[in-house]
Amino acid sequence: DGDGHIYVPKNNFLKFCIGFSGDVTFLTKLKDNIEKLLNINCCLSKKLKNKSENVRTLYIYGGKQSEMLGDFLYKNATLYLTRKYHKYLEIKNRPNKR
Repeated sequence: DGDGHIYVPKNNFLKFCIGFSGDVTFLTKLKDNIEKLLNINCCLSKKLKNKSENVRTLYIYGGKQSEMLGDFLYKNATLYLTRKYHKYLEIKNRPNKR
């Protein structure tokens, strides 16, 4: 099980990001699957400050990669959190795509 987040920057200095926090074993397998199936680069954090040794965060940075992952996650989805889906749409519909 992982807890996910979607970050949409309000300025041009920060990157779009989709992330998942959870058990390092789960996230390592998720990272391997995302990289293999979608050809997306993922970054697994080191131990999080003030957290258990097994808790980490998996990050997917950049508008293009975040959009690709969102497309995969939301394709034919009928059950999702509306607020996170709207963040994905902000990424998908962003101006000046790169």
